[in-house]
Amino acid sequence: MRRLPFRKLQPVALAAVFLLALPALVVAATPRDELLRLVPDDVGFCVVLQNLRTQSKALLASPFVAQFRASPLGQALQHAPEAAKLIQADVQLKKYLHVSWAQLRDDIFGEAVVLAYRPGPPDKPDQEQGIILIRAHDPQLLAALVDRINEVQRQSHDLQALEERRFEDAIYYCRVERRGKSYYYVRGPVLGFSRQEDLLRETLGRALHSSESEPFVLRQLRRCGVADDLVAWWINPRAFDAHLQARAAATGDPTSTIVKAVLAYWKPLDGIALSLSVGSRALELKMTLLAQPEQMPAAVRPAFEGQEKPSELWARFPDNAILAMAGRFDAVAWTKWLGDFLPPDARAHCQQVLMRGPGAALGKDICTEVLPYLGPDWGFCVLPPATDKSWVPQSLAALRIRPDGQTPPLEQVLLNGMNALAGLAVISYNSNHDQPLMLRTTMQGKTEIRSLSGSGALPPGLEPAYAFKDGYLVLASSPAALSSLRTQVLTPITGKPDVPLVRLSLRALGQYLSNHLDALAAHLAEKDHTNRSEMQHRLKDLIAVMGLLDRLEMLERATPGRLTTVLRMSTRQPLDGTAQRTK
Repeated sequence: MRRLPFRKLQPVALAAVFLLALPALVVAATPRDELLRLVPDDVGFCVVLQNLRTQSKALLASPFVAQFRASPLGQALQHAPEAAKLIQADVQLKKYLHVSWAQLRDDIFGEAVVLAYRPGPPDKPDQEQGIILIRAHDPQLLAALVDRINEVQRQSHDLQALEERRFEDAIYYCRVERRGKSYYYVRGPVLGFSRQEDLLRETLGRALHSSESEPFVLRQLRRCGVADDLVAWWINPRAFDAHLQARAAATGDPTSTIVKAVLAYWKPLDGIALSLSVGSRALELKMTLLAQPEQMPAAVRPAFEGQEKPSELWARFPDNAILAMAGRFDAVAWTKWLGDFLPPDARAHCQQVLMRGPGAALGKDICTEVLPYLGPDWGFCVLPPATDKSWVPQSLAALRIRPDGQTPPLEQVLLNGMNALAGLAVISYNSNHDQPLMLRTTMQGKTEIRSLSGSGALPPGLEPAYAFKDGYLVLASSPAALSSLRTQVLTPITGKPDVPLVRLSLRALGQYLSNHLDALAAHLAEKDHTNRSEMQHRLKDLIAVMGLLDRLEMLERATPGRLTTVLRMSTRQPLDGTAQRTK
């Protein structure tokens, strides 16, 4: 076989080496990863703050912050007494610690901060442990700051002695303080601080014998989908199993029944994460649950199997809703879920109340003849007033009623019950008021609507109404509001990863407040027993805040084994100033 000259093999060898090294270059450890390698796998929870320096820089330079500073609220905050106190605090930091707040934010805390906690055994809760780990951007400033804190506390006699100690080839320090001891080490850009020497030495040992495998806590954060968020708080359910089991087994503890029910939902959980992230135009608070779906109780199992779907009411509600909420539920499963948290005698009492109250009035067994046919779709929305003459918003609530195959059908039984309640309300009101109420019947197509009306008896625009429409039991603030429920699904919501639960249009709310400022101020001033002009001033401040924001919404994001609830605040202006300049 003919041999190739070595110099001809060099480019091939270099290329091979580069390709082999490429994965390591791509997954180079971040400051967050560096700290999480030090965290033991069995901690109870771990809080991670990362990229504060870059995130704060982007936010402070953003159009949103510029708009906020120019707003009346921003101007008021800049001239508030609290702003002066912050400036004075910065002066004190520079005087005693020789560092500014901006340096603390960017050069000390700006890369990554980790707080880890390990609970003590159930019978020895005082053996709990905690540690703070900081990966600074400026190692020299970190070392100087630690020395300065020690010096200041020596002068105040809070620090009585500083003892140097060794662990293998590393040095750490014991701080003998007036009220106890604490321990810390500084290794380059990393600071570790704990009240428990054992935990500090454990993290120091992990630093000395670093593993190349991905840290356990980081792996869990990735599974939760929050590893790159600004702040993430991961909770390890297994660290608290013994505590919950001890509470459940406690005799004479009135909460033991509730704890036993909680365990049925707790044991299938693999992890819990709470996090905050900053997007280009939104802030998101997220709660993520990792679980084994097959072990979850029936009431919540579909969510963890990724089977949750949006309620069709999102397509039926009017587009101009100020507030809308809608979802899907299994009435029987959720009733059982609530019953699991009650002692047997309390559960039996609730069943008796249902049978002697609503069940007796409807002539049906609530648990077997009503609940199985309720839902799954339910929803509620608030709409702008129908006319400029009224400041009262319209409202609309709807609940799906499925056919039960009985005679009379369930929807008719429910309507008969509401008719009886409405009639009693009219009689009771009219017996004590000069301006009477009337129970009216009107038709919208083939839909019969019953409503309470009376000139002077109710605020303008308010005429409570109810009907059974297109498979839904509907309650509304007026027949006009009831008619706004669309009769068919125009654009069904399918295939979207986020399931909407609640949506508040802050833009629409601000417009509503602005359009009805005088009437709202007069009404609220009377209720609050305050000056009308003062109430107008408060409402104008609120309108100014609404001018900065677009919407607030709650969403559900589900995949098999993972359920995330998202609270998202969307802004009108971008939150990232660096991205704007890059463009």
